Amino acid sequence: MPSLQIRVAPSVRVEADRLNGVLRTAQNLRKGAKNANGTEIYFSCKPSESVQDALKGAGFRWHGVKKCWYSGRVDAQTAEKLIEGAGIGEIKTNEAPEEETKTTKNGTKPESLWNRCSVADLPAYGTDNDLKKPLMQAGKSYDKAVAEFVRKHLRRRFPECVFSVRSGGAGYLDAVRVSLKSCPYGRKLVKGDPEAQRDRDRWDHWENSAELDAVLNYCQKLLEAFDADDGDYYADYGAHHDLYFTVEVYSSDFTQTAATAEILADIEDFRKCKAEAEAREEKEQRERWKKEKEERQEREKMAQIAEKKQRRECAEVEQAAIVEDLPEEKQIAFCGMVGGYGKESTIEEAKQSAKRTRSCRILLFPAVLL
Repeated sequence: MPSLQIRVAPSVRVEADRLNGVLRTAQNLRKGAKNANGTEIYFSCKPSESVQDALKGAGFRWHGVKKCWYSGRVDAQTAEKLIEGAGIGEIKTNEAPEEETKTTKNGTKPESLWNRCSVADLPAYGTDNDLKKPLMQAGKSYDKAVAEFVRKHLRRRFPECVFSVRSGGAGYLDAVRVSLKSCPYGRKLVKGDPEAQRDRDRWDHWENSAELDAVLNYCQKLLEAFDADDGDYYADYGAHHDLYFTVEVYSSDFTQTAATAEILADIEDFRKCKAEAEAREEKEQRERWKKEKEERQEREKMAQIAEKKQRRECAEVEQAAIVEDLPEEKQIAFCGMVGGYGKESTIEEAKQSAKRTRSCRILLFPAVLL
């Protein structure tokens, strides 16, 4: 069944991503008319008046619910001329299986679970990032703005999962609570062992699969991007977070849905990528340990050389030194050499310093008064 897809030109994609003006089309399957092909054009920002007039002239209408421009009677040539005339990109027709167009709401196949669970591109905790600033300046409650953003983001990123994102419930504090209601990634009940070393293993508990933990970890890191702690540990209030949040899975509310063949293949790919990442990380860790061991051995070797040199110099000084036993009436004890003393290299210089200052702290019994 032919379907229409808008592909943004490479030279325009960078600017389109910056302006959040990405266009997308999907096969329009209406109720009662499943064979009716159509085009949907989505703008994440309001188009100009000229673009709106061009869309209306081509037969497109605004859909208030879907927030898109749609037409069920437009053909490929008309849509192509419209897109090229607007200078946005190009439109092409291709043959696509029906199940591929239904993978997501916009008719595109989602990324692999491994890539979707990656947190490398998320802002770090406690930073003033581009995700946090617009929501703090949105003109409404911060936790409500964050909950709205997180709800839409998780729905797009994990369409196979159902989340409950709620805000409030913490008085004057901004709080968001994310609960995972259902997904095809399982968890199992593990019976407790009274003789186990860890307290958790002594009782019956639920253990998440690696895929489910990865999804929850992404939710955790996403919410951390909106949080920061400006509290003072030495003040009355030790912590003050911009956002208080929880990410949880309740056994009583969680439902494991049936996994399709595509999801099962995605799970296998996730486990394969996870094993490769763990092997790569272990290899890098071993290389770091090897490098640290070599550096430690080099430092120990240099320390041994320095110690031998010090012993040799001390032996030379001891061999060249002449030690004489002075009678008690000629013995002089200096206490601390404080007050600017300590630069004298001979006893005579120390005596001269003592005569100039007449400090009693210089001499110590049975010293003779100088």
